[in-house]
Amino acid sequence: LMTPFSPFQERVICQACALYDYVGTETGHLTIRVGDLIDVHEKSPSLWWYGSVRGVSGFFPGNYVREIPLGSVESAHAPAVVSAQVSGCSFLFH
Repeated sequence: LMTPFSPFQERVICQACALYDYVGTETGHLTIRVGDLIDVHEKSPSLWWYGSVRGVSGFFPGNYVREIPLGSVESAHAPAVVSAQVSGCSFLFH
């Protein structure tokens, strides 16, 4: 399900690697799969984060992912210099 536009969608505060599958069963929830690299737009103290992957945005459990600070990986749209596999996620480093 696509969610309506959110102001969070324009700002990426970090990325996250999905450690577990989560099937979004409610409207506005994001389905994630192990190994997904998610653009995180907002983190909540309640552990429900807002992000996007595969062109879809929504809420997902923050405790199902490992946070990756911005600047530690290349954007999926930038050319790769070095590739590495960490906890099932492929990362592209500067």
